[in-house]
Amino acid sequence: MCVCVCVYVCELETPTYAANFFVDGSTTNTVQSGGSWAEAFKTVEQAIAAAPANARIFVAEGTYTPGSPAASRLSTFRIPNARSFYGGFVPLLGNNEPRKRDLARHESILSGDIGTPGVATDNCYHVVVLRTVTDSTVLDGFTISGGRADVIDAAGAPAGEPSDRGGGGLIVVAVNDPDPFTNNGPVLQNCTIEDNFARTAGGGLASMGFNSAAEEGFGTSNPTIQTTVIRNNLADDNQWNETNRLAVGGGVYATGGTPQFVNAVVTANTARRTAGGVFADYGTALAMHGCTVADNLLETVVAGPGGGGLPFRTAGIYTFDPEGVFGAKDPWQSVFVNTILWGNHDTDSTMSHVGQQIWSFFLASASDDPNTELALRTSCIQDLVSSSNGNIATNPLFVGSGDYRLSATSPCKDSGSVNPVSASTWDDFPLDKYDVDDDGAKDGTNGSTTEFTPDRRILPRVYPAPTTSSTLLDRGAFEWRCRYDLDDDGQPNVSGDLGVLLGAWGTCTLACLADLDVDGDVDASDLGILLGLWGGPNPCEDVPAGGAPLMGNAVAPASEGAPLLDSPQALAEMFGFEDVASFSMWLATLTETERWAVLSYLLPVGGGDS
Repeated sequence: MCVCVCVYVCELETPTYAANFFVDGSTTNTVQSGGSWAEAFKTVEQAIAAAPANARIFVAEGTYTPGSPAASRLSTFRIPNARSFYGGFVPLLGNNEPRKRDLARHESILSGDIGTPGVATDNCYHVVVLRTVTDSTVLDGFTISGGRADVIDAAGAPAGEPSDRGGGGLIVVAVNDPDPFTNNGPVLQNCTIEDNFARTAGGGLASMGFNSAAEEGFGTSNPTIQTTVIRNNLADDNQWNETNRLAVGGGVYATGGTPQFVNAVVTANTARRTAGGVFADYGTALAMHGCTVADNLLETVVAGPGGGGLPFRTAGIYTFDPEGVFGAKDPWQSVFVNTILWGNHDTDSTMSHVGQQIWSFFLASASDDPNTELALRTSCIQDLVSSSNGNIATNPLFVGSGDYRLSATSPCKDSGSVNPVSASTWDDFPLDKYDVDDDGAKDGTNGSTTEFTPDRRILPRVYPAPTTSSTLLDRGAFEWRCRYDLDDDGQPNVSGDLGVLLGAWGTCTLACLADLDVDGDVDASDLGILLGLWGGPNPCEDVPAGGAPLMGNAVAPASEGAPLLDSPQALAEMFGFEDVASFSMWLATLTETERWAVLSYLLPVGGGDS
């Protein structure tokens, strides 16, 4: 029997940029032109000052603080318009291709911890500021932490302009934006916003639209936040006024405009007044597509059901203005598509009701149906009474606590929608307009194939690959997939999956499916795992909490001399074959006993199940 094995190699389009600049905080080079890793800038500010419009800036792993060497609490990374910043690079690898990053292992951290290390009260007010910039401005692959937006007056009350008191991690400010409906603000993707603080609103992120430079009146701020995690942020006004508490939106605060969240996770954030997760204020049409908002907390300290003029408290998402931008309710109202809201809770209450997950200013009681004021489409919302518009209230069956991937039996698998309301493009699941996966395809097209924005792990949003036009997406930020099905055809098999693994050989990169042992590279150990699956029971099981794969029957004794091979060709030659294709065909003909013999040689000592 002859089995054909294809090694998959992508040919990518190369967009044109004005210039590339490089930043490496660990550099000791005396020449710092910024034009290569060998002559990299040492600080992000150097790159901001040097880069012209339409330039890309690549930032090495490490921690960067603003204002060096004379930092103050007013210091911030102020990102200019039409520049694209990418983090997560390792200079020794010589890489300047975003798709080849391993963001989990090589973090580029933008930190507000400018004073005494570990002491938050002397941190900068905002780590990153994006003011009046367009979607030609991209922040991709960074961890943003340690911001503390807490300007106060002599009496301890919040002071300064509105933007001084919100968005400890990152703040987007737009003034006199002429078009509230195009989502033409900055793009934040593949990022983590964590451990930030705000005195009044948006501990992690604030999006503020004003109609004057003095920050008065409501304008439109339209950022796109996708494949990003917002977690462990806090909004707390320090109880300066028990009757007029201002601490809202522990994770996110938005006022004015159409901020759009795609495949994002908002979790473990806390607010003291309302909306531990997200607070959408007046004039805001909030859009969430394929997001997970879970386990956010409202630490209520004010007596009464609302406090400070709010009729109800919620721990998840609170929308002040359900009619959205300037009263244009249809189609520009807040919309939630394929989104999971689960486990958000209020410390003052043991009641179970949908108001803990999502609420609107115009709903009177916990028994009201949010569907009457909000556009909830094919979402999974805890304690939701109504099942209209394809919504469910069934436990999503996450993989584990804090791990929001879906289990194999989740009701959220293949039950979402591409277009829940055919007449409204505002509801449509977004295409990959900003090339999250860096495959060279923008504006939603990859050759002749329409490509949805990849999920939180930068994996395809449709699994397995669609065969009909009635494609169903999963609900939540993570698309369920069989870990061992590398070519997305729905099942592990000999030819396709082996080809993907051999084509990915080497250092692990963005969306690295073939790294089956989760050790950062694709090598003989991963090949051994794949070999061990052939002919055995169905390996398409869940991935347990912690990230390590279930090994199925791919656990075998290993020799002390397990080989270290740098290429598939070297592997083929070790077994006496001239090329990879011949080696692959031979592997497919082996009996189970023969495969185990090969497997025991390839796996490292201990079976590779860490």
